[in-house]
Amino acid sequence: MGRRKGAPFTPFMKHYDLLRSFLRRISYGCYARADFIALGVSGRSYDDLRRRMEVFVPEMYVRKSRHKNVQNVTLRGDAYLSSNNYLIHSFRCAGFTSPIQVFCLLSILQYVQTLDRSVPRVELLNRLALGMPDLNESTLRSYLRLLCEVGLLRRTSMGTAQFTAVKNPLRTLSAEDARLLRFAMVFYRQAALVAVLGYDPADVLDRSFPPAPTETLWLFKNAPAVRILDDAVLLTLISAIERREAVSFCYEGSALCRTMMPYTLSVRTSDQRRYVTGAEGGTQLSLRIDKMSDVRVVRASIRRQKERAGGDEKCEADTEIALRLCFDSAAMRRALSARIRVQFPLAVFVREKSHSCTVHFAARDPRSLAPFLRTMYPYCAVIAPESLRSYMLKDVREALRRYE
Repeated sequence: MGRRKGAPFTPFMKHYDLLRSFLRRISYGCYARADFIALGVSGRSYDDLRRRMEVFVPEMYVRKSRHKNVQNVTLRGDAYLSSNNYLIHSFRCAGFTSPIQVFCLLSILQYVQTLDRSVPRVELLNRLALGMPDLNESTLRSYLRLLCEVGLLRRTSMGTAQFTAVKNPLRTLSAEDARLLRFAMVFYRQAALVAVLGYDPADVLDRSFPPAPTETLWLFKNAPAVRILDDAVLLTLISAIERREAVSFCYEGSALCRTMMPYTLSVRTSDQRRYVTGAEGGTQLSLRIDKMSDVRVVRASIRRQKERAGGDEKCEADTEIALRLCFDSAAMRRALSARIRVQFPLAVFVREKSHSCTVHFAARDPRSLAPFLRTMYPYCAVIAPESLRSYMLKDVREALRRYE
């Protein structure tokens, strides 16, 4: 939300959820005001958030530029700011939203490719002016310059401007360029106007450069700047895990408030995205931290509630339960841990050996756990309390005696 009309600008904010999403889109290369308006951000909020970037982003990641009386603030190290990068010029073609611009580019390519000779710029202007009377020479020059930067056209004369079509733009690429271009197409799903020439660029690359089985090495984003956006959310989640408290949050921009008991944080090695694993409504799930917003602690643990109750009030004491889990593989360990996490989100796991671990949690009535513990046989054994251990042992002996 933007500030009220007439209110002075201030770099300080009550919450950073809107700024987090804004900086994340900026880090992916989305700078245009019209793009943010299409995503639901007002123009006034866009101007304020661009100015706040200078305050909240570390100076080593900020790049400033001035155009007349307007100062633009962007992130340093972004792929869209690099020079002499032919991929960036290709992606810039995909940013056209006007049908007239797209039609003009396609008309230029179609007319030049039908001829086996160099086409002067004046001939192109006269040809296109028949269907587009508003087309002027300066606009045509910018379109021709863009198509040459992409590699679809080649200028053949330095005096009188003449252009010819490149038969196969991908033929001149080196093996390293082809590898980088393949990664770029995986990320952007298509290589702009290269796909309109009548062939699939991925197939041409596979025929010219047989691909090797590799993983994606990088993404078009400023990873160091992106990671600092989630520090406040990570601090809240870590505090909730240490204090054994639940958190409320909104996910993927939804206004629906959800509640989860978090217990682990993890990082996926393929793309360095961070996840939180917890229990929500009796179900274990993992969520991306960068999509979480408005994260707050909503409930204290039973132990802290008893401490707040004071010494005068009598609270029913919890009994510490200790179990030993035995497993043959990591998959079995994860399955057993998930079953216990769903029932007891605050359980603490302590690794003993390579094929066993102990689990500690609190319960009001230990004997009420007997039906659940029976379903864990023969991979679970009760360590404490002694009353529950004796009860379960007696139950097992009675079952064996009946089914002998």
